[in-house]
Formats: sequence, C-alpha cells, structure tokens
Amino acid sequence: MSTPRVDVVFPLLDAREHGLECVRSWTGKQSIAREAFRLVIAADGSDSVFEAEVRRVLVRTTE
Repeated sequence: MSTPRVDVVFPLLDAREHGLECVRSWTGKQSIAREAFRLVIAADGSDSVFEAEVRRVLVRTTE
C-alpha cells in the first residue's frame, strides 16, 4: 500500500449532531481513490456509541 497523499482531520469533539453526517458525506462524495487519502478522527471519548458508529462508517468505506 502506498502512503496517502492527503490527510483529512475531523475534530469530532462532542459532535454527535453533525459528526457522523460529516464523515459519511466526506467519504461518500470523494472523486479521489480511497488509498490516496487518510482520515484522522479526533474524538474526546465521551460517547462510545457515537464512536462505534463512526468506526462502522469507516469500515464500510474501505470494503
């Protein structure tokens, strides 16, 4: 696997309302190849259910 050319950082600190929508939108509307970018999710650990849902979205986009 080659090194991603673009890193995208999502600061999802207490972002329950729009955080998941933001991740879904960004991953679903990309015109560049998946291996060309890396998503970095910064969460504060306050909502494990929300973080698990973000993980599920990210796993689906890599399959």
